[in-house]
Amino acid sequence: MEDGKSCKLLTLDEIENVAGGMGRLEELITRIKADGHAKELRELLQTQGKPAAAAKCCEYYPQLCGFAGAAVTML
Repeated sequence: MEDGKSCKLLTLDEIENVAGGMGRLEELITRIKADGHAKELRELLQTQGKPAAAAKCCEYYPQLCGFAGAAVTML
């Protein structure tokens, strides 16, 4: 690169991991909305902050807990 910084090319596996993660995040957001938890999580986010909203999200969807922080900010 011209600015002297190196650039790492992603492997196919790394690209698939990112794509899979985005799919899981989208799945979580869809499930939150379909199950009717979006309003509650948005209110928690506004009143108590992201950690509280993410924790409640993890209670509802423990299998997708790794995406809770991102999901609550995207609702």
